Amino acid sequence: RNGKKIAFALALASAVFSVNANPIVFLHGWNSAGDLWDGIRALAATPVADGGMGIAADDMIALSYYATSGDYALGCSVYTPIQEVATNAARVITAFQQKKGMPVDVVCHSMGGLVFRSMVADGLVDTNVVRRYITLGTPHYGQNADISYQAQQMYYGSDFLWKLGAAWHFEDKGWPTNQTLCIAGITDNKITALRPSGSYWDGLVHAWSASLGSGVPVRYAYRSHSSANDWQGANAYG
Repeated sequence: RNGKKIAFALALASAVFSVNANPIVFLHGWNSAGDLWDGIRALAATPVADGGMGIAADDMIALSYYATSGDYALGCSVYTPIQEVATNAARVITAFQQKKGMPVDVVCHSMGGLVFRSMVADGLVDTNVVRRYITLGTPHYGQNADISYQAQQMYYGSDFLWKLGAAWHFEDKGWPTNQTLCIAGITDNKITALRPSGSYWDGLVHAWSASLGSGVPVRYAYRSHSSANDWQGANAYG
């Protein structure tokens, strides 16, 4: 069983990373932190001969929206508008890209995918800064929890999502489909008191909401949005 789990993890990772990987920026979700990605970053930095991806540790950074100290702390809160988080994140991403001298890949969990799309909609980053965009369980079309301002922005039918969708799909600000990947979780694990209104979700975000449509590739993983035993968020997908 462990061998199958490792094989699955590497297969999923290979959809995100490549042998000749560009530098990678990780964006976490709502009410989370950059250390969410520690497990995935450790796997990515492990030599290929030892079952990893062989990516240099200093070619990967993880932003922390709510931290107030540290190189990649943005000093925001769960009541900071997602657009403001995006503005702050874009500065860090652009500086990292300039330091590396090549476009970066951006890997996002949950709200992190909307943070990136806000950067694009507001013209803060382009394909000279970012090459590839990957989302894990991002509520592109909404979710049904509204326990903070950021969560309300991600609620089904919010003004934020309508405007973001219009910019992405109708104002031609979407990322190139051949450089975009959505991963949607499908599981019976109910992580909240919320109840699904469809068959396939990750416990918070429905699979259709985690997909961008318009020809963007989507992969499905039997994983939850987050789960117990310290398997939280992005790690639950990977």
